[in-house]
Amino acid sequence: MLMRLRSLPESLGPRGARSRVFPMGGSSGVSMLADFQIVAGGASGGGSSVSALGGGGGAAGGLVETLGVTVAATSYTVTIGAGGTGVSGATNGAAGSNSSVSGLGLTTAIGGGGGARGDSGLAAGNGGSGGGGANGAGGAAGTGTAGQGNNGGTGDTASPYGGGGGGGKGGAGVAGSAGGTGGTGYQAFDGNYYAAGGGGGRYGGNAAGGSSVGGTGANAGGSPATGGTANRGSGGGGAANGGTSGAGSAGCVLVRVKSAAWTLSHTGTMTSMVSGDSTIYCIKSSGTLTFAAVGGA
Repeated sequence: MLMRLRSLPESLGPRGARSRVFPMGGSSGVSMLADFQIVAGGASGGGSSVSALGGGGGAAGGLVETLGVTVAATSYTVTIGAGGTGVSGATNGAAGSNSSVSGLGLTTAIGGGGGARGDSGLAAGNGGSGGGGANGAGGAAGTGTAGQGNNGGTGDTASPYGGGGGGGKGGAGVAGSAGGTGGTGYQAFDGNYYAAGGGGGRYGGNAAGGSSVGGTGANAGGSPATGGTANRGSGGGGAANGGTSGAGSAGCVLVRVKSAAWTLSHTGTMTSMVSGDSTIYCIKSSGTLTFAAVGGA
């Protein structure tokens, strides 16, 4: 006697590839797969108390992507890392904070490293990505974490002493001598860019942030530094001429699931969008995330 086998649901798989997902447990304990991108908070750019010495750009928070994670119909604690606060004067930029999801064995995303201040011998901060260097300390930039981000760009040790760009997930920050642009970010499940570095402060012109979401570095001629785009885990721009550096932006957690399998709720701020047969959730504040099987299956 021939038996017809019921078709099994599919996981998302890497970059849209499909693979079979086997529901596990009974009606109250089903488990399926989800994809995660965890983004830490970006750092602020370095300060500067001397007009001609630009601060380094703030680094992006680390971005950790994990595909095909087994999740159950239960709740998990999500922590969203804050961005580093902008600084002024002879102060290194403030680091971003870590982001994480508990209970699933996922790697914590590390906050970005602060940009170096423009008029001292302090190196930039290390983190998910490394902060941009400045004139002091031979322009030493910060170091990124393997698999999460990249190094910052070195500071310019000769006139016009521009700060280096902060590192991003998609690339290292550009050296101050070459413009100090922030490192590029990473295009996430929702099509937006996250985890980009801030531009370095400089005398003459503004150094752009990475991927249009990192903050712009200050121009000593008058244009101030700007912060990273909200909830993109991106670095702020470096200061110049005694102004305040750009703040880093808070991180987020993106979750991609099959629309026919899961629905998610969160005690904080969360947005969602449908893409094909999947739903992509963007969690923007810390709280409790609950997975529920569609139809209670």
